[in-house]
Amino acid sequence: MSPESVKAIGIRGVTLADVEAAKALGGVIKLIASAKKTAGGKIAVTVSPAFIKNGSQTAACDDVFNCILVRGDAVGEVCFYGPGAGKMPTASAVVADIADCAKHGGVDRSPAWEEGEDGFVVSGDDFTASWLVRATGDKAKVREQFPDVGFLNTVNSSENDLLFITEEIPYGKVIDALKNAGAETGSVIRITDY
Repeated sequence: MSPESVKAIGIRGVTLADVEAAKALGGVIKLIASAKKTAGGKIAVTVSPAFIKNGSQTAACDDVFNCILVRGDAVGEVCFYGPGAGKMPTASAVVADIADCAKHGGVDRSPAWEEGEDGFVVSGDDFTASWLVRATGDKAKVREQFPDVGFLNTVNSSENDLLFITEEIPYGKVIDALKNAGAETGSVIRITDY
């Protein structure tokens, strides 16, 4: 697996309208790295803005804190939480790295990417989820592509401003459907189930 096999979408495209929509839906938007096993035994990996419902342990992770949520068959959900940024945690990590280098001399102990089986990581466009979509276009044409969605109302929106939640479909199909409808994509934000 190489870094290029991970679909990475940053927060640059997230707007105040997206934040307000998430708030109205009872949640927040966070930048989330996610890896999950698919039904076919492959791995789907993505880094992208995601909608998380309020009340989730992940939604409550703010400021310099990071968290890792792990799901296991027997244990359910386990959350690891702690400082991951800021001057003290960063200084601690730098000092630990320096001490490790001094202790092990010239030995390279850094983690590295290894060659994996071709096709083991599915394309980011195949990452399946429900999506919070903000677009501009003709509502009737968008409805032809997404027949089962209900459009959400937002403050200060015009007739051509569209906000809706899709069923669980691959990311690439959302983008293709918006293109087929002649809609201009504002944002496509993954909706989490945690």
